[in-house]
Amino acid sequence: MRLKPLSLLALSLGCGAPLSASTMPHGHRTSAAAIVDRLGSSASKFSDYEALDANRCTALPLLISALEKLPPVRPGKVGGALGRPDNPLTDRTSDLLRALRILTNHDEFGPITRREFLALPVYPERPGVLDGILQRDSLIADLPDGRSRYFSYWISHGSSFYAPQRTQRAIKAQWRTFVTKFDCHARLPRSRWHASFFNG
Repeated sequence: MRLKPLSLLALSLGCGAPLSASTMPHGHRTSAAAIVDRLGSSASKFSDYEALDANRCTALPLLISALEKLPPVRPGKVGGALGRPDNPLTDRTSDLLRALRILTNHDEFGPITRREFLALPVYPERPGVLDGILQRDSLIADLPDGRSRYFSYWISHGSSFYAPQRTQRAIKAQWRTFVTKFDCHARLPRSRWHASFFNG
């Protein structure tokens, strides 16, 4: 998973109507669609998020549609020590979710049962290594009981931990519900551009 440079830019938009991609000029939709299509690829760059934010009303439905087309990621660790290698699915999934978080200043958490949590893999800690290994606990840390992130991310190690597939599917559905009601012209805080937020 590529760690992208931080940006201090947060574009301020005025209050307006609810989300509707059809109200935006065709050229904006074409440009946003091209950017969404390359998220998760080697051609993607952090400025793509800024461009999508500048055309938020067009971009959000495109991001939801793109996310819904992806299959769930196999649960467990990706990247870093002991993790499976990053791949096009994990790169695209994480970039789409980052874009949704930045454009809405919001995140969604899905259901997880104790049985599902305990069925997730546990990775052996190396003796004498103080910084440890990203584990399943990171999915539920600081969340209410029975809730999980889609994936957790350890910035310094470049590693992710993905939730059970049922949790991933539920979060996708929740994102669609949220975006259909979201005011895409709302003023949003600069904190959404901080890596500790948009990386999950």
